[in-house]
Amino acid sequence: MKIGFIGAGNIARAHGAALKQVEGVTLAGTFDPSRPTLERFAADFECAAFESTEALFDAVDAVYVLTPPKAHHNPVIDAIEHGKPVLCEKPITTDLIEARNMVETAEKAGVLFAMGFNNRARPQLRWLRDGVADGRIGSALSCWIRRLGYSRLDPGSNWRTSAGALAGMTIQSISHDIDMLRFVVGEITTVSAQIASSMPEVEGYDDNLSATVAFESGVVGNIHASWSSHLGSGSRGVVGTEGTMSIEGPGLWPMTRTRFARLGDTTEHVEEYPRATAEYMGYVGVGEAFLKAVVDGSAPLSTGRDGLRALEVSHALLRSAATGQFVDSRTIEP
Repeated sequence: MKIGFIGAGNIARAHGAALKQVEGVTLAGTFDPSRPTLERFAADFECAAFESTEALFDAVDAVYVLTPPKAHHNPVIDAIEHGKPVLCEKPITTDLIEARNMVETAEKAGVLFAMGFNNRARPQLRWLRDGVADGRIGSALSCWIRRLGYSRLDPGSNWRTSAGALAGMTIQSISHDIDMLRFVVGEITTVSAQIASSMPEVEGYDDNLSATVAFESGVVGNIHASWSSHLGSGSRGVVGTEGTMSIEGPGLWPMTRTRFARLGDTTEHVEEYPRATAEYMGYVGVGEAFLKAVVDGSAPLSTGRDGLRALEVSHALLRSAATGQFVDSRTIEP
């Protein structure tokens, strides 16, 4: 299967490296509006540098959309209208109306629309999900995600801090946490949040969040995240009636250790993961699942609707922070 990338930035490089490990897939080429970025990528990955998305669509079987979030909508719609299965990097977009249009267009056309929530493929997160699902910790009571690290960029230094292009941490990065919680625990209902920014002069930019989330199952949860912490740490876990499981790492992204203890245990069960494996295995899994979905019609790791739900919860968090009220993520409107 020949895959084409729309976007040739850092996330495209992560996916490009991962696809080299996926049997049955060839990275045919990429398109990026920045000619220097496009040419560097094409040279490094030994693929074609397409002059337009139309040329790309003519040459490939499926498409990855790997642009900044606010530029996801149009290429996803274009790929669907060309009948190309498409995988979109998270978040789905920043705008709820656009996101709903993307999902509805794909479903109406019967074209595969997958999301790039790579954490679903990481063995550590699947271990946590399986432990909750099989009752290893009894009935889930509460859960948490805590991700702290330093990602500050100067205002306007790239799309993450540029007016008109930025998404802010609550939409861009917290989409990962929302999806992880939905994947492990279940559907999120009401949320309450407070946010702060280390660059208040940049409109729409937030990089600190503290939130409480409720689930349909009755589980309660907490998300605490920061892009401006000078100390890095990460922890994700679930407390149950008969045990607790957690995943830990030294920063925003690594998952390098799992911990598990059951009621009555005198010692913890700990497993260490090499950092490189923990960092990159998820992207390989995304590619493998996408290939399988295209070939045999199986479900991808995450769908466009999963991307939409993550964005709805992100908007609910922002609405709560702005109003000081609890917000139901299931009924959020633009």
